[in-house]
Amino acid sequence: MMISDFQITFKNYVNNITNEISIEKENVDGKVKTSVTITKDGKEEVSNFEGTDEEVQAQIDALK
Repeated sequence: MMISDFQITFKNYVNNITNEISIEKENVDGKVKTSVTITKDGKEEVSNFEGTDEEVQAQIDALK
């Protein structure tokens, strides 16, 4: 089992806006489960994806 986590924080100092992206990824027997949390202006949105690594990465890329 492999678990990876990372978080990215963007801050707009002109408008005092903070955006955070947190991704938790777990690989169990070739099946990837990922939780993506995006916080914009204090509002949190969570998306959960499951599938192969390629399928999950495509879903994460589609969020951009």
